[in-house]
Amino acid sequence: MGCCGSSAPLEYPDAPENAAAAEAAAQQKFDAGGPVQLSGVDVVIRGGTVPGRKGPWLPFVRMDTSRVPKEFYTQDHMYISHVQSGMFWVTDGGAITATAEDESSASVFHFEVGETQPGSKITDGDFVRVRDYQTGNYLTAQDDFNKLTMEPLRPTGKGNEQQEFELGKIARPARFRHNDIVFLESWLSCVVEADTGCAETPLLARRWKRGPPQQIMCRKKRLLEDKSTEVARQMQFQAFDLTGNAMVTRSEMGYFLQQIKEGTDGVSLDDVMAACDPEQVGGATRENFAAWADSGTMPEAFFNHGEALGNVAQRVRDCLEEEAALIEVLATLPSDLIEKTRATFVLLTGEDLVEKIVAKTSEQDGYIFSNYWQLAMKQLLVDPVDLWCQALQDAMDGLGTDEDTLTALVCTIPEEFRDSIHQRYKERKGQSLLAHIKSETSFNYQKVLLAQATTPALARAQALNGAMVGLGTDEGQLIRIVTACDRGERLEIMEVYERAYNKLLVEHIDSEISGDFKKTMHAIFTTEESEYDLDADCQALKEAMEGWGTDEEALIKLVCSKTKQQMRDIRQRFEETEGRKLVDWVESETSGYFQDALLGLIRSPIDALCYGVRDCIKGFGTDDTGLI
Repeated sequence: MGCCGSSAPLEYPDAPENAAAAEAAAQQKFDAGGPVQLSGVDVVIRGGTVPGRKGPWLPFVRMDTSRVPKEFYTQDHMYISHVQSGMFWVTDGGAITATAEDESSASVFHFEVGETQPGSKITDGDFVRVRDYQTGNYLTAQDDFNKLTMEPLRPTGKGNEQQEFELGKIARPARFRHNDIVFLESWLSCVVEADTGCAETPLLARRWKRGPPQQIMCRKKRLLEDKSTEVARQMQFQAFDLTGNAMVTRSEMGYFLQQIKEGTDGVSLDDVMAACDPEQVGGATRENFAAWADSGTMPEAFFNHGEALGNVAQRVRDCLEEEAALIEVLATLPSDLIEKTRATFVLLTGEDLVEKIVAKTSEQDGYIFSNYWQLAMKQLLVDPVDLWCQALQDAMDGLGTDEDTLTALVCTIPEEFRDSIHQRYKERKGQSLLAHIKSETSFNYQKVLLAQATTPALARAQALNGAMVGLGTDEGQLIRIVTACDRGERLEIMEVYERAYNKLLVEHIDSEISGDFKKTMHAIFTTEESEYDLDADCQALKEAMEGWGTDEEALIKLVCSKTKQQMRDIRQRFEETEGRKLVDWVESETSGYFQDALLGLIRSPIDALCYGVRDCIKGFGTDDTGLI
C-alpha cells in the first residue's frame, strides 16, 4: 500500500544479526530520498519532494513494522489497558488493578486457549486464560461480587472455569489483532471492567453489560518495541510535521495532544515543547523529536496514533494529483478516523477535504455518464452512522423497494452502531427504522428484517412473548430460545421483557406450563451458578438416574446450575468414568418437554443449535419464527 510498494505478499522474517548495519544503510538511503530496505522488508520512499513540502514523500503505510504480524497468537506477550480510563493492567501476582499510566509500568500478559500449542491463532469467541508473564499466575473470577485476582492454574474440575474468559471482539474480522478492543466474559457471564470509582481501581466482573466501561484494548509487546527504530522515528516526525517545514511547531504539537488520548491526560504543552525544543528555535527538529520520543516520557501508542493521523491527512493532500492513490487512501480509512482526518486536513491546508474531493472528481463529469466515482468518494468521508441511515432510506424510499440492498444492509448492521443508527434514522426520516421496514415488507421476509434490525435481547423477548400469548403455548420455542442463551443473555432478556410487556418473564412462563418442565424452566432463570466438584457432580448425576425411578429434583438442580464451560467438562468426565454419554442416559430416563429442556442445557452450543434448526423444519410446516 505504499506509494511505490511491491505487489508481492509481505513476509515476516526474523531480524538479522547485522540489524544495526542494515538500519545504518537504511538511514543513508532515507536521507537520500531513495528506496529503503530494513531487515529484508522494503520501506519504499518516493524520491524528490512534493510541491510545497520539504523532505521525501513518505509511504502511506510504514513497511518496516511488517517484521511482526499484527495478529495475536497464544503466548504472544501483550499489554492490556482499560479503554475508558486509558490505564493499563498491573499485578503483583495476587491483586490486579488498572493503575499503570503506560506500558513501561504495566504488567505483561499472554492468552492461552484450552490445550492448544503456543503460536495458535486466537479468534473472536475463544475461551482464553489470561496469564501474567512475570509470576505465571492466571486471572481468576471467583464469583460476581469479589475483586478479580491472579492465582495459580487450577486443574479441571477444581475451579478451572473461573480462569476461563470468553473473548468477544467489537467488530470484524474474527481474528484477534494488535490494538483490538475486546470484552472478556467470565464463567458467570459477567464482563470484566475496572472499578474507576475506587482509588485502587481493581478489576471486577459483576455485570453482564457490554459497554464502554467494559472495553479493554490489547497491545502486542513485540510490535510496539519493533516500531521504535530510527526509520520509524523519522516517519513519525514527518507525520507530526503537518506543514512540511522540517519542524514540529507548537501549534502542530498542541493539535496532536488535543486529538490523541493515549497518555496525554495532565500533559502540559509547555513541558512537551521544552523537552522537544530545548534550543527554543520555534519547533522540534527531527533529532530533538527523536530524542524526546526515545526518552519514554510519552507512551509509544501516542506516536503510533499520531503517525496514523498525520500521515493520512498529508497523504490525502499529496495524492490529490494521483487518482489511484486517492482511492486507496479513502477506501482504507478507518471509520473512527474520518472526522479527525478532515480536521487535520483543514489544519494542514486551510481547505475543506470534501470540497477538494468534489473538485478533483468533477474532472470526470460529462453530458452522458453519471459521476458515480464522485458520489462514491464523497460517501467515503461521511460519518458511518449517517451513511448507514442514508443507504437504508434510499433502499426503501421512492417507487418500490430495493430488497437486495435492504437485506444486505439490515443483516450486516454493526452491533456498535445499532442504537445510534436507530436514533439517527428517526431524526432524519421522522419515523423509526422498524416502522419503515414494516411498511415496505411483508410475511416472513418482514420477520427476518425486523429480527435483524432489533437487538438480540429484544428479538428473543418478542419471540418468547409470541410463544405464550394467544391460544396455546409453543413449548418448543420456549426451550430453544432459553437454553441457547447464557446467564448474562437471560438476565438481559428478562430486563427487556419487563420493559416491553410490563410483566415478569419468569412469572409469565410459570403461568403457561406445569410439572417438571415448569420446575426446569423456572430453575434456568433463578438458579445461581456456583463452584462445583467435577467428580462429585458426575457421581450425583449418575445416582439421580440409576436404579428404580429418577430423582427429577436432583437432576434439575445439577443441570440448571452449570455454566456452558462446566457442562463441557461434565460431559467429558461422565463419559470417561461411566462409559456412556450423559445425553444418552438423560434421554433414556426422561420424556416430553422436560427431557427437551434438559438436553438443550446438556448439549454443546453447536449441537443444541443443530437440534433446534432440525426441530424447526421437521414434520408438517416450518416454525418460521424459531428458524429466524
